[in-house]
Amino acid sequence: MRRIASALALALAALGARAQDGPTALGCARDPALPRAAADAVCAAGEVAWRAFERASGVAPAKTVSLIVVAGAPGPARVERSEERTLRAILPAGEAVPEPAEAERRALAVARELARFWHEATGDDDASRPWLDLGDAEWAALNALHEEHLLSDAAFLRRLGEAIDACLQARGETPEASAGARRDDTAAAACGVALHLLGWAELRRRDPAAIDSALERWGQLHRPQAALDVAAFARFFDGARGSLMRELLLDDKTPFASTYRHDLAGLVLVQLPPGDPPRVRLPADTLRRLYLLARPVYAGRPPAAPVALASAPNR
Repeated sequence: MRRIASALALALAALGARAQDGPTALGCARDPALPRAAADAVCAAGEVAWRAFERASGVAPAKTVSLIVVAGAPGPARVERSEERTLRAILPAGEAVPEPAEAERRALAVARELARFWHEATGDDDASRPWLDLGDAEWAALNALHEEHLLSDAAFLRRLGEAIDACLQARGETPEASAGARRDDTAAAACGVALHLLGWAELRRRDPAAIDSALERWGQLHRPQAALDVAAFARFFDGARGSLMRELLLDDKTPFASTYRHDLAGLVLVQLPPGDPPRVRLPADTLRRLYLLARPVYAGRPPAAPVALASAPNR
């Protein structure tokens, strides 16, 4: 418990230092009925994620977003929207400091919803393709927390693998371009992560020296236009001469799952296990290679000082 408390203190101290960067459009209020440490952990995660989105995108939304941490009934913590620009994190009353895995789950839930607020404040994506909204927010949240050391390597890797598996199971071989609008897409978050990861791997293959972090590339993706559609997404990752993402997303004759498997295997230079194409279960070595593709590249400089809410070291 002392290690968890000291990690939380480190996170809050880092937030104090970052306040010198200027004001943020995120405000956080705490229910006095909650233990201070539990509420502070959620506020710290929200503050870190919001500043990471602003730094990566170069955009600071003018409208304030409010994060309110309140006490609720015993049971799992949850995050929900209560008003247009208000996010409520409801924690079980009486809890002092959550276990590391639960702290990461809460941080990711808060960061994911803040990424969606950020989208709405700067321009929505194509509503007919929820993976461009929900999935994009999931990818941004995962990378923001991982790069800021609020999400452990193990949790980051696990969520990447789970996202790919869930997406390919849901999509099967149906070509993405022929599927039409998926407004009720149950695999939107998973497919957004899977497609971002594939695009990121392709960027790393083409020009590894020019890339600082996956989150920075996410910010660059959104700078040319506020509202992003599928064609712009594919064009960004393929560049002027590539065709990998265009074929997967825009060709109505390209089978989705088997093509994704083939493309991913080529980019990470491993042989994925044979099996039913709509399903992927990545072996540990492949996950490690994916991690090397998805983790930030520091170009000879050391990573920022760790900011962690969990007791285990992240690096």
